[in-house]
Amino acid sequence: MIRFSRLACLAVGAFLLLLSGATPAMADPIVHVYFDGNGAGEVVHLNYKGNAMVGIGGQFEMHLAGPGNTNPGPEFLSFCVDLDHYITSNYLAYERSTANGLSHGGAVSYLYQTYGEGPLDNAHAAALQLAIWDEWADGGDGLSTGSFQDTQDVSLLGLVAAYEADARGHTDTGLWLDASANGSALDRGQSVLIPGSPISPLGDPTVPEPATLALFGLGSAALAGWRWRQKE
Repeated sequence: MIRFSRLACLAVGAFLLLLSGATPAMADPIVHVYFDGNGAGEVVHLNYKGNAMVGIGGQFEMHLAGPGNTNPGPEFLSFCVDLDHYITSNYLAYERSTANGLSHGGAVSYLYQTYGEGPLDNAHAAALQLAIWDEWADGGDGLSTGSFQDTQDVSLLGLVAAYEADARGHTDTGLWLDASANGSALDRGQSVLIPGSPISPLGDPTVPEPATLALFGLGSAALAGWRWRQKE
């Protein structure tokens, strides 16, 4: 008859308890993002959280690659979902579903996937960026109210209103690059939208989270204890 030591029994018990109540979770992949320049767009005049801002509203040209720009992937057109940080030439980001952590990600994804993945003229690119910012910041309440406003670029207001009206009620899911992987400094890089295909992660592979590693460790300890007692 095989007898288990007290340590092995405890390990088996803990392993079975964790296994019954936990599913191994995988972390979001980390990718290297490279900024290639501005695409179509216009200078826009914003007010965000009470601060006046002037900048380029429109498409970004970007690509993913390995460290040091090795193995570069295809260039894609992107839009910003971040007004709290500056864009930089290259940085790290988590590749995530827009359903994971992106404010009002359903409407934002709809706008990007429907209108923003291909080339636009300057006015439509600027208006779409304003609409995406307003959806992200305020849920699409219009440019004259909320934490994100723009009342100066009047030639774009009609286009923005049309985009936001079309996005209302949509809950689409896409992908975004969360630049918090690169820290919290102002110049860490901006979080941006990314096409669902044909882009694929070119960064570090997905790795198990601590809970998954704990399950593996307890399972190994239980099996080791079983093998050790079997030899006696």
